[in-house]
Amino acid sequence: YGFNHVNNAVFLNYLEEGRDAWLANALLLAGGFLAGCPVHVVKDKLRQAGLRPTRQRVALGWLLFGKEHRHVTAERLYDEANAARVNLSLATVYNTLNLFVHKGLLRELVLAEGRVVFDPKVGRHHHFIDDATGTILDIPWEAIDVRKVERLEGLDVREYQVVLRGVSSGRRSSKARAKASRRI
Repeated sequence: YGFNHVNNAVFLNYLEEGRDAWLANALLLAGGFLAGCPVHVVKDKLRQAGLRPTRQRVALGWLLFGKEHRHVTAERLYDEANAARVNLSLATVYNTLNLFVHKGLLRELVLAEGRVVFDPKVGRHHHFIDDATGTILDIPWEAIDVRKVERLEGLDVREYQVVLRGVSSGRRSSKARAKASRRI
C-alpha cells in the first residue's frame, strides 16, 4: 500500500469517525500516513494470522506493512514509532517482531553477527547487500539457480536463501566495471 488518495481518504475517515483516533492522530502528527494503508487492513492481516489486534501490534503493523517494501531493524521501527508518538518500549518492538515472524507475517534475516533485519515480503526470494551503502535489495527466486540442495548428505534442509554481497553496478566506477567485465 503506497501513497494514494484512497488510502488517505480512508485514513482521514478514521479521524473523523473517531475510530482508532489515537493511532490516526499519532501517525498524522508524524506525517507518515501518506505512505500507509488503512488501519482496518492491518487489523484484518493480524486477525488472519490469529493475532488479536492490540494497539501496539496495529501501530507496528501499520509502520511495517503500510509503507513501501523495506527491510527494517527493530531499532529503526522503534524510532519510527516514537516519532509517531506511539508509546512503547524497545522490548515490545522486539517481542512483536518475533511474534510476527512466528506467525508468518515477517521474515527475520540475520545478515551478520548482531545485525538482524525484518522483511515483510515473506515469499521466496534472495537478497543482495550493497557493501557501499548497506542497502538490501530483493532478488527474485528464479534469478538464482541453486542445485542439488536436497542431495546434501546428512542434512534435511527446511529452507534456504542466497545472500549476495557486493556493490550495485550503478554505484561502481566505470574503471571497476571494466575490470570486473574482463574477469568474466
